[in-house]
Amino acid sequence: MSVWRWRMGLPRLAVVAHDLAMVWLVWQGLHRLRFGLEPHPLEMPLWSAEVALVLAAQGLVFWQVGLYRGLWRFASIPDLWNIFKACAFGLFAIVLGLFLYNRLDLVSRTVLVLYPLVLMALLGTPRLLYRAWKDSRNDRGSKESVRILILGAGHAGEALVRDLRRFGSYQPVGFLDDAARLRGTKLQGVPVLGKVQDLPEIARETAAKLLVIAMPGADANALQRVVVACERTGLPFRMVPRLQDVLEGRSLPGELKEVVRKVVDLPPVAEGIAGRDGPTV
Repeated sequence: MSVWRWRMGLPRLAVVAHDLAMVWLVWQGLHRLRFGLEPHPLEMPLWSAEVALVLAAQGLVFWQVGLYRGLWRFASIPDLWNIFKACAFGLFAIVLGLFLYNRLDLVSRTVLVLYPLVLMALLGTPRLLYRAWKDSRNDRGSKESVRILILGAGHAGEALVRDLRRFGSYQPVGFLDDAARLRGTKLQGVPVLGKVQDLPEIARETAAKLLVIAMPGADANALQRVVVACERTGLPFRMVPRLQDVLEGRSLPGELKEVVRKVVDLPPVAEGIAGRDGPTV
């Protein structure tokens, strides 16, 4: 168990080391740039008590803000907001610590202004680039990846794309949605190709192999119309469960449902497909 914990902790230690290295680089780089413009630039050692205090203060703020609770693989807006808070509070902690240590002697005020902005860029950019790289690898997928059309370009559809990309064996090729304002736009890099009524033609053009209805909030009439359009394609189709079904234990989070229509004038009945040919994400 101790070996397992050690291996699990290695990536986090690497992230901590990266972030502290960025703090050192920003602090040293800005000061060298600032004082290097003077006729007689001051000599700045690579390591000093002042640098150690800066690293300790900023590192403590990183930990308190919770910067290491998230994963680079799933870096998003909340993580960037945490970075912003960590840099802002870190500047306050550094100023307070250096004021008590040496009354901010030889600390450039210009550096203090630029420090949180540059640090935020150096912390946020690698996280976003890493996530983009991982997503692009999943997007390529394999030759056997299942091409999926998603009906519904809302929050459920966007979340479904994120989940499908983690598998690599499923490739979202497009959204269909009746909202005119979404036409020609993209969600998570996947284009909105047209209306639901255009499903048969778009399914043929995109060579889709599976349809997923991502409209958990749709009423019975709207859902029935979508199911009819899916049946016209002759392709298998699944449905994202409603939040109420998940909360009441009738469905699992991320589980896709096979739609079985027994009576035409009634809303579809969802049947779980865990372990069958459809994806469970």
